[in-house]
Amino acid sequence: MSEVKRIIFVDSEKEMLNSIKRVFYPMRKQWTISLFDNADDALKMIETDVVDVLFSDFKLVGMSGLELFDRVRTFSPTTLRIALTGAGYVEPNQKSVKLIHQYLQKPCELKTIKEVIEKADQLQKLLENENLSKIISQVDTLPSLPTIYNEINEKIDLPETSAREIGEIVARDMSMSVKMLQLVNSSFFGLRNKISNPIDAVLMLGLNTVKSLVLSIKIFKKLSEGVDAKMAQNLWNHSLSVGTNNKKIAQIEGLSNKEQYDYFSNGMLLDLGKLFFLAYFPSESKHVVEISKKQKISILQAEKEIFGSTSHHVGAYLMAIWGLPGSLIFSCAFNQDYPKYFDGTFNANISLFFADFFTDKTKNLEQELEKIRDKKFTDKIRLWQHECQDVVKGSNYE
Repeated sequence: MSEVKRIIFVDSEKEMLNSIKRVFYPMRKQWTISLFDNADDALKMIETDVVDVLFSDFKLVGMSGLELFDRVRTFSPTTLRIALTGAGYVEPNQKSVKLIHQYLQKPCELKTIKEVIEKADQLQKLLENENLSKIISQVDTLPSLPTIYNEINEKIDLPETSAREIGEIVARDMSMSVKMLQLVNSSFFGLRNKISNPIDAVLMLGLNTVKSLVLSIKIFKKLSEGVDAKMAQNLWNHSLSVGTNNKKIAQIEGLSNKEQYDYFSNGMLLDLGKLFFLAYFPSESKHVVEISKKQKISILQAEKEIFGSTSHHVGAYLMAIWGLPGSLIFSCAFNQDYPKYFDGTFNANISLFFADFFTDKTKNLEQELEKIRDKKFTDKIRLWQHECQDVVKGSNYE
């Protein structure tokens, strides 16, 4: 993104555009803002100029907001695409998830918009980082999203899809069925009755949990080929712990069921980059652990020394390639920097950091809480820890 960012707002409501013009006037030296009441005029500008961020409502006269996002993605893929939603908002479907990086509820405060743009800027810089690009370029074929995940994703968007249908899709994949049944009958889910077939597993867990598990199981299976079995299992256990902790924290904070499962996915994929390093750079990964122990530094710091980037950043890069939600990508990449983004309110970054933190009993919570001066919030984090104590703890990286 350029230093002075060009931002476009598209909304058919004149009052909304006037409000945006008034609210964002103080940012005129940092942002060049263009306002349009229709998609066609906005598209003409995007075709001839570099646009960093596009905000658009879905409901427009003529070309719809969704069609605009689709066109922009084709010829300006680096433009951040953000949907402005209001009354009559429809849950994202398979198509819109691929076209839209983030959703914002109207009316939007300057603080919220500014935070979104700053985060997008940081993520863009991360994905363009030379060290990260060098790591990725050494791999001949990057792992792709599993076919079964895409199939389930498409089915879930259809209102007539039943849990039984999803279970039948899972059942067609023998290795997936075995892994899911092992998992659903483990202490992670604490079910009273033993589940013996994948259809019952889907009925018991729910569609969104199954979708998250399918993605994680398949990606882990693909990347684990050739990786030491014990180390791969340790990472899988740790991922489950982080995912379960993250979902528990989201539940405590009163997030919706859908958001809770997004947080579960977020935690499950946190170790994606570590597995990537183990799969494609085994000797360097071993050296990472050795340096971490010898210099008494964290694994992430040791990764930075060896690779010039961290496993969290690599994981975020892979998620970006797969078109996963921007919020998930950002929290994977920057959860360690949560104090920088903390404003006294709950967010995905701080949740993911502590979901991971709680899996390591050697870490000192009170020492970490010194970074947060909000006493009410530190009390809340202590509650998170207490509620997460029952989660089965995964093994450490080493």
